[in-house]
Amino acid sequence: GFRAGSAVGRLAAAPAAAPHPQPAASRFQVCLGSDWHDFGPEEDAHLRAAVAAGRRSVQMEARGHTYTCDLVRMRQVNQTTGKERAIRVVHAAIALAPAPEGSVAARPGGDAGP
Repeated sequence: GFRAGSAVGRLAAAPAAAPHPQPAASRFQVCLGSDWHDFGPEEDAHLRAAVAAGRRSVQMEARGHTYTCDLVRMRQVNQTTGKERAIRVVHAAIALAPAPEGSVAARPGGDAGP
Protein backbone atom coordinates (compact mmCIF):
# COMPACT_ATOMS: atom_id res chain seq x y z
CA GLY A 1 0.00 0.00 0.00
CA PHE A 2 0.86 3.69 -0.08
CA ARG A 3 2.96 5.05 2.81
CA ALA A 4 3.63 8.75 3.35
CA GLY A 5 7.37 8.07 3.50
CA SER A 6 7.48 6.00 0.33
CA ALA A 7 9.38 7.10 -2.75
CA VAL A 8 6.08 7.80 -4.50
CA GLY A 9 4.99 10.08 -1.66
CA ARG A 10 8.30 11.96 -1.72
CA LEU A 11 8.18 12.35 -5.50
CA ALA A 12 4.64 13.71 -5.41
CA ALA A 13 5.65 16.25 -2.76
CA ALA A 14 8.70 17.46 -4.72
CA PRO A 15 8.39 20.91 -6.29
CA ALA A 16 7.69 21.03 -10.01
CA ALA A 17 10.77 21.12 -12.19
CA ALA A 18 11.69 24.43 -13.78
CA PRO A 19 10.64 24.79 -17.42
CA HIS A 20 13.22 23.52 -19.87
CA PRO A 21 14.85 26.10 -22.15
CA GLN A 22 13.65 26.01 -25.72
CA PRO A 23 15.67 23.70 -27.99
CA ALA A 24 18.28 25.47 -30.10
CA ALA A 25 16.34 24.53 -33.24
CA SER A 26 13.33 26.59 -32.11
CA ARG A 27 12.75 30.31 -32.43
CA PHE A 28 10.27 32.93 -31.30
CA GLN A 29 8.16 34.72 -33.89
CA VAL A 30 5.75 37.66 -33.86
CA CYS A 31 2.72 38.06 -36.13
CA LEU A 32 2.93 41.29 -38.13
CA GLY A 33 -0.29 41.69 -40.10
CA SER A 34 -0.95 38.21 -41.45
CA ASP A 35 2.69 37.05 -41.60
CA TRP A 36 4.94 35.52 -38.94
CA HIS A 37 8.43 37.01 -38.56
CA ASP A 38 11.38 35.83 -36.48
CA PHE A 39 12.41 37.99 -33.55
CA GLY A 40 15.95 39.33 -33.80
CA PRO A 41 18.69 37.26 -32.16
CA GLU A 42 18.85 39.49 -29.04
CA GLU A 43 15.08 39.49 -28.51
CA ASP A 44 14.93 35.74 -29.11
CA ALA A 45 17.68 35.15 -26.53
CA HIS A 46 15.86 37.42 -24.05
CA LEU A 47 12.60 35.47 -24.51
CA ARG A 48 14.41 32.11 -24.18
CA ALA A 49 16.08 33.23 -20.96
CA ALA A 50 12.70 34.29 -19.52
CA VAL A 51 11.17 30.91 -20.39
CA ALA A 52 14.16 29.06 -18.90
CA ALA A 53 13.76 31.08 -15.69
CA GLY A 54 10.07 30.17 -15.50
CA ARG A 55 8.89 33.75 -15.96
CA ARG A 56 5.30 34.41 -17.04
CA SER A 57 6.17 37.69 -18.79
CA VAL A 58 9.19 39.71 -19.78
CA GLN A 59 9.74 43.34 -20.75
CA MET A 60 12.16 44.23 -23.52
CA GLU A 61 13.12 47.07 -25.81
CA ALA A 62 13.39 46.72 -29.57
CA ARG A 63 13.35 49.18 -32.45
CA GLY A 64 12.89 52.13 -30.07
CA HIS A 65 9.81 50.66 -28.35
CA THR A 66 9.21 48.95 -25.01
CA TYR A 67 7.23 45.72 -25.14
CA THR A 68 5.84 43.34 -22.56
CA CYS A 69 5.68 39.75 -23.77
CA ASP A 70 3.12 37.62 -21.95
CA LEU A 71 4.56 34.11 -22.15
CA VAL A 72 1.32 32.51 -20.95
CA ARG A 73 -1.10 34.21 -23.36
CA MET A 74 1.69 34.41 -26.00
CA ARG A 75 1.04 38.09 -26.71
CA GLN A 76 3.40 41.04 -27.21
CA VAL A 77 2.09 44.43 -26.03
CA ASN A 78 3.64 47.75 -27.11
CA GLN A 79 3.75 49.74 -23.86
CA THR A 80 3.35 53.09 -25.67
CA THR A 81 0.51 52.28 -28.06
CA GLY A 82 -1.13 49.30 -26.33
CA LYS A 83 -1.01 47.38 -29.64
CA GLU A 84 -1.07 43.61 -29.07
CA ARG A 85 0.44 41.05 -31.39
CA ALA A 86 0.49 37.27 -31.21
CA ILE A 87 3.82 35.55 -30.57
CA ARG A 88 4.71 31.88 -30.93
CA VAL A 89 7.58 29.42 -30.73
CA VAL A 90 8.35 27.48 -33.88
CA HIS A 91 10.24 24.22 -33.51
CA ALA A 92 12.34 23.38 -36.58
CA ALA A 93 11.61 19.64 -36.32
CA ILE A 94 7.89 20.38 -36.53
CA ALA A 95 8.20 23.06 -39.20
CA LEU A 96 10.26 20.77 -41.43
CA ALA A 97 8.12 17.67 -40.97
CA PRO A 98 6.19 16.73 -44.11
CA ALA A 99 2.42 17.03 -44.01
CA PRO A 100 0.62 13.73 -43.35
CA GLU A 101 -0.32 11.95 -46.58
CA GLY A 102 -3.86 12.81 -47.62
CA SER A 103 -3.95 16.06 -45.62
CA VAL A 104 -4.99 19.33 -47.24
CA ALA A 105 -1.42 20.67 -46.95
CA ALA A 106 -0.04 17.59 -48.76
CA ARG A 107 -2.23 18.12 -51.84
CA PRO A 108 -0.85 20.11 -54.77
CA GLY A 109 -1.99 23.69 -54.35
CA GLY A 110 -2.80 23.01 -50.68
CA ASP A 111 -6.53 23.46 -51.20
CA ALA A 112 -9.33 21.20 -50.01
CA GLY A 113 -10.56 20.46 -53.52
CA PRO A 114 -11.75 17.04 -54.71
